[in-house]
Parts: sequence; structure tokens; C-alpha cells
Amino acid sequence: METAPTKDAGFRTKRQMEKAKELPSASDALPKYGGHGYVPTAEDDEEPFVERISHLVLGVTDVDRAEHWYNDVMGMDVLGRGLMADTRPHSVMRMNSGCLLVLVEGKDIVPRRPGTNAVHHAFNMTPNQYRRLQEKIEEYKIDAWVDRAQFLAQGEYNLNFRDPDDHALEVCCDTPEASELILPNVGILDCGPASQYNVGDVKLLKDADVYLIRLKEGFLAMSRWCTHMNGRIIWNREHWRFQCPYHHATFDRRGNHTGGQPDLDALRLYSVGFGPDGHVLIDTSQVTQRACFEPDQCVQPDRALVGAGA
Repeated sequence: METAPTKDAGFRTKRQMEKAKELPSASDALPKYGGHGYVPTAEDDEEPFVERISHLVLGVTDVDRAEHWYNDVMGMDVLGRGLMADTRPHSVMRMNSGCLLVLVEGKDIVPRRPGTNAVHHAFNMTPNQYRRLQEKIEEYKIDAWVDRAQFLAQGEYNLNFRDPDDHALEVCCDTPEASELILPNVGILDCGPASQYNVGDVKLLKDADVYLIRLKEGFLAMSRWCTHMNGRIIWNREHWRFQCPYHHATFDRRGNHTGGQPDLDALRLYSVGFGPDGHVLIDTSQVTQRACFEPDQCVQPDRALVGAGA
């Protein structure tokens, strides 16, 4: 059984199609409740219950076909037929997270409004489940792509495709790489004379993914990697803040988290020093995690080295 390519496949970019073929490393990670970019907290280990949706109901034209497809392709367990009060033929299935999917057979199924593609149903999978899904995508010759190809953080995987009844589906997989510490491993960075930086300056050292900032308290060297997931943040000069384009986390000029995602630590730090010639030096061999900005995290240059203008 195959799922025919959709009519709008020609509108997808090469990057959206290539991203759909990427595989995460094999992992024994267990399913977690949560949505896009979900990050478990310490409380999750102590109190495993997380409020979640009870069940999703999808209309299908052939319950036998749909049940087989969601069992074989999506890996859902078949709990049984006719278990709900609905008199129409239906199948109850269980997702990997414990949520239920109810497939109800009907004659006139409208999976999405004509001319739109805004509504889709998203599912989370572990790396191993995602790898198995990729095998089924190939086996069934399913037309798959990645809508968010340009907005995926490191260690984040996505697939977009449609079921036999044209319901739009998305599968998300967040691997351990999404939250691992990433070091640039470029040694000591010489950023030039401290005197060339004014208070308020923000300089991106792109090859090392490091931002050098001069504040009134001194110099800070911050990692460009977001503390939510490993996405590269950008400096939004018009709004005096850093912003992650992947999941919208924001940080102020000192690296403090200001919004977009809940309960994030401040941006990570590299140590800053000064050479005998007054140059700013950043040590990229080790990164420091912090909850928030503290003034003593900044380093002031020695005026005797850099001159009174520093």
C-alpha cells in the first residue's frame, strides 16, 4: 500500500526534501510527554505525571486501512474495535506516550479545508522510533518533507507527511544532542585591542559561535548556543536583545533569559582575559553555565595596558 504524492509537492524546497532523510543516532531513550522543544525538568523525574491530551479523533474513509497504516507506519498499538459509544465503525489505538487515537469511519471526510495547510497533528517519537518511521516512509513510498527545515536546532528532527485520508501529520524527535554543550575548540581568540570596544558593543565571532559584549561592568564572552535547545541565537540590534529563531527564546544583552520559552538559564560564558598588549582574549576551551547575570562575571581591562580611552 502506497501513499500518493500530494499535489503541492512541487512547492517544496530542496532543503525541505533533504532534511526529511536525516536520521538521529540510535538511542534507548523512552517516550516523554510534551510538545515541540520540550525539555524535561528535575520535577519530571520526581513526579512523572504530566497533563496531556486524552485522545484524538480522526475521521477516516476505511477504518481497516487506517488502522493498519497507523499500526504499521506510526507504530501505534491497536486496543480494539467498538470500544467507544460511537455507533459508527471505529478503532481505538494507543500512541507511544499513552495518549489514544480514535479512528472513526465515515463517508464524507474533510481532513483539512480546501486551499489550506495550517492544521496538522503532531506526534513525538524517540530516536529509535523515528529511525523505524524513516524505514516505513521508504517502504510505503510516502511523500515526506520538513516544513521547518530552516528552523531546526541541532539534534532536532522533524517529518511532515499525510496519511491515506490526507490528514496532515508531523513527527518530532528531540535527541540528546539538542541539549549537549557545544564547544568551539578554537583555542584562545584574540579579539583585538580593548580600546576599540565601546560600552554597548556586541561583536559576533562567527567561526567560534561566540559573542563578545562590552558592558559598563566590563567584558562578557557568551556562547551563541541557546540554553533551550542548541539553536544559534542572533543579536537583534533594533530591540537590544538576543533571539533564537528556532523556538523564539529571548535574552537581554547580559544574557539573561527574558521570554519565548519558560525557565531558561542565562546564556553560557567563556572566560575573558587581556594580553600584555591590551588585546581582549577569550578562552574557548571551557564553557561556564550560569542561572543569571552577576556583575562579577564581567572583566574590566587594566587601564595601564589599554590607555585612558578604554
